[in-house]
Amino acid sequence: MKIRSGFISNSSSSSFILGVKPEATEEDIRKIIEEKMGIKDNSILAFMKDDLIDALVSDLIPLDLDVAIAEADKYDDDSYAVFCKDLQTKGLKFFRGSVEDDCGAAQKLFCDTAFHMEDKDFYIDKPNAGY
Repeated sequence: MKIRSGFISNSSSSSFILGVKPEATEEDIRKIIEEKMGIKDNSILAFMKDDLIDALVSDLIPLDLDVAIAEADKYDDDSYAVFCKDLQTKGLKFFRGSVEDDCGAAQKLFCDTAFHMEDKDFYIDKPNAGY
């Protein structure tokens, strides 16, 4: 029998897709996410608002359709490529983001939760298991 001592990690990460208008800057993305979250200044989550936004924006990787399709093939996940094709059809630029459950409360919240929001100029999707 082997006994392991020291730190043992059981952390988890999860990916999501974000789509925005091609001219959107990081500051625009932050403002859009803040608006979509609807966290008011008197909300119990107000103290975490900036951390929640940072959790979604801090690790965005721009993607093009060829990269998305290659990644979908790598993981045998057609839904990822379908979402990216849909975003491209809508004229949005898209990113892959990721969150981890051992990087603070905000990232843990998003890592452990599925969410989806969209309108004509904004799209974010993270299924339970991520992409």
